[in-house]
Amino acid sequence: MMKMMMMKKITCPDCTKQLDLVTGCDHDYIIVNEGIYRRIKHEGRGWCPTCLACLDHTHHFGCETEVCPRCTQLVMDCACEVRGIIKAGNIQEAEDAFINQAAAVTKTL
Repeated sequence: MMKMMMMKKITCPDCTKQLDLVTGCDHDYIIVNEGIYRRIKHEGRGWCPTCLACLDHTHHFGCETEVCPRCTQLVMDCACEVRGIIKAGNIQEAEDAFINQAAAVTKTL
């Protein structure tokens, strides 16, 4: 998974933010199994030690400390099938984006 080195500038491949900024990933929804869930934000003190998401911001995808919203275990340890993340303002936009992604994949098959 993602390991942080303070001297090196690392960019999240999903939201394209540098991980040394005091924010988090802007993809707020995660596709788990066949459902779409709001991602659980960093609740620890200060910044996440792995991805540097600050308090009340979403972890960067692949962070070792992100919690699965479906089973509440760490994403890297849970048995759920994490299929991706979605950038959306609300659950309806996330569902629409998921449907559009599925339609695009179907067209390429």
